[in-house]
Amino acid sequence: MMPLNTHILETASRHLVGRVTPLTTSSQQIVISFGVAALTGYLTSRISAYRSLPENAVEPLCAEVLGYGDSFLLAACLALVCVLLSLWLRKPQAEPEERVVDNIDPDTI
Repeated sequence: MMPLNTHILETASRHLVGRVTPLTTSSQQIVISFGVAALTGYLTSRISAYRSLPENAVEPLCAEVLGYGDSFLLAACLALVCVLLSLWLRKPQAEPEERVVDNIDPDTI
């Protein structure tokens, strides 16, 4: 999520960065919570599916290991998709910043 947060903060104007930062932090926490819940649900369903196979086909410990393997594979695929999507983020065009010019002689600095 870091490339997306960086992209959002770069596109926000300077006076809105103070408002954008808490919103991105909150949305990141919410998305992480949903991600953990979804991955846990997937893990539980895969373990149940392996345990429901005919008897002696898969031992209970082996069913859990296979369930964790499936969950890891799903998480790796999602991470790969996110990396590929982050490659399409473009840098925002530079906006001219407001400059305050003081009446200071550059030779005296």
